[in-house]
Amino acid sequence: MVFFVKNLRPNYECTKELAKYVLKAEGSIQDSEDKYVAHFWKKESFINLNGRLAKFFGIRSYFKSKGIYVSSDMWIMGGYSQTSTDYEIEQISDFKAFLDENGINLLYVNEPVKYIDDAVFEKEFGLQSFSNRNLDLFLSRLTELGGTLCRLAGWNKDRWA
Repeated sequence: MVFFVKNLRPNYECTKELAKYVLKAEGSIQDSEDKYVAHFWKKESFINLNGRLAKFFGIRSYFKSKGIYVSSDMWIMGGYSQTSTDYEIEQISDFKAFLDENGINLLYVNEPVKYIDDAVFEKEFGLQSFSNRNLDLFLSRLTELGGTLCRLAGWNKDRWA
């Protein structure tokens, strides 16, 4: 949906009326936004261009507000706060109980975090990340449940290709 408004100064009332029209015509503003994004001309090309320009200009903190960081060697990393892992353990515990009732052993295979030590994140970005520490806590609690763990930390991903 495209609106062309000539010689009109937007104000609160005008915006309210426009929103009513959009809601009536499209169902919701979110529906309109979703349709716009889904049919955006050359969307993937623009996304790739954005990445190339950010790389060219050395912009590594563009998505910092979303918790996404780009390292100096161009790895995309997430920084995570400390967590108790209570929710995750509760979910796995319920799942393990179901498996046990049906005579199935739990095998949990963990893909490693992109960086082995949380200090790498702190050195690179000056921020603390608890990715590995949260994972270590989760896996130690999972071991207490009695599941079989396969931790892939330290494996070379090139061997998998």
